[in-house]
Amino acid sequence: MVAIAFLVFGTYAMASNWDAASVAFDPAPLVNPEVGNIPTITTYTPTLQIQFPHYFSSQAQGITWDGTYYYACGYDAAVETYDANGGFVRSVTIGINAVRSVWMYNNQLYLKGLSLDLFTVDPVTGTTTTVMPGFFHDTNAECCYLNGYVYEHLAGTIWKIDITNGTTVQTITLSPNYVYGYPIATNGTHLFFEGAFTGTTIYVYNFDGSYVESFAVPYGDWSWTLSYCNNMLFTGDHGPGGNWYGYSLGGATCSDVNMVSDTSPVIVPRGGTFGYTGYLNNPLPDPVAHDVWVGVNYQNVFH
Repeated sequence: MVAIAFLVFGTYAMASNWDAASVAFDPAPLVNPEVGNIPTITTYTPTLQIQFPHYFSSQAQGITWDGTYYYACGYDAAVETYDANGGFVRSVTIGINAVRSVWMYNNQLYLKGLSLDLFTVDPVTGTTTTVMPGFFHDTNAECCYLNGYVYEHLAGTIWKIDITNGTTVQTITLSPNYVYGYPIATNGTHLFFEGAFTGTTIYVYNFDGSYVESFAVPYGDWSWTLSYCNNMLFTGDHGPGGNWYGYSLGGATCSDVNMVSDTSPVIVPRGGTFGYTGYLNNPLPDPVAHDVWVGVNYQNVFH
C-alpha cells in the first residue's frame, strides 16, 4: 500500500490526499510527482453560447450582467436591459451620451461616457449620478472592472485605478502592441483586446502587459463592443439591427505547479509514507484559489 503526505504552499492553494480536483478550469491536467511540473495553458477556444439583438440606432458599446439581467450601452443616450436568454426587457433614456463602457460594482451599474467622469445609472429610471469627476485619464478610453479596480485602456496603455478613491496604482504598457485603441475586457486571468475595426480578432495579454496569443471569433463587426460578463466574452455588431454574441472560452491559464520530493531517492518501506511539497506560482494580479490533483505513479499506475 502506498500513502501520501502532501502539503502545498502558495497563494491560496488547496490540496487533499487522493482528491481528484483540478489546477485549471478546463481541461483538468494531473499533477504527477514523477514529472514534477505542469506547463501553463494559454490557448482559448471560443464557443458561441448566446446571441440576441440590440436596438441601438448607432454604435453598440458594452454589456454587463448583474446575475439576473444584462445591461448594455451604446452611443445612444440609453441603457438597454435584457433577460438571461437575451430577451428585450426595456430601454431607458439617460443623461449621458456616447457611453463607452458599463460594469457592475456594489450592486450598482457604473459607466464611462465620452468624458473623464465616473457615473452610476439606475437601469430602470435612467437616473444618472456623478460619482467622481476627473476619474479617468482620457475621454475616448474604454475600461473594464476587476476586484476593486478599473482598467482604463487607450492605444496600448492601461491605467489601473482604485474605484474607491480614483488613485492610479499602476500603468501597464502592452508589448508588443497589436491591438485597437480602445476596447478592453478581462476574465480575471487575462486581459482581452480587439483588432482594428472588424471585432473578430481577439488579442490576449497578461496583466503585466506581455503578449500571450490571439484567437478569432466568427461574429461581431464592431471593435468597440468587447466585454466579459456571465462567464462569456461578448462581441457585437454596429447598430441598428445588430446582435450581441457571447462566447465561452474553454481553457484558461493555470499556475505552474512544481512538485519537489522531500527526500531523494524516494524509498518507501512497507506501510510507510513519503512526502512531496508543491509550490504554486500565481501569475495573476490578485490572490486566487487552486485545487490540485494529488497522486503517485506506483508500478506504472497513477493513483
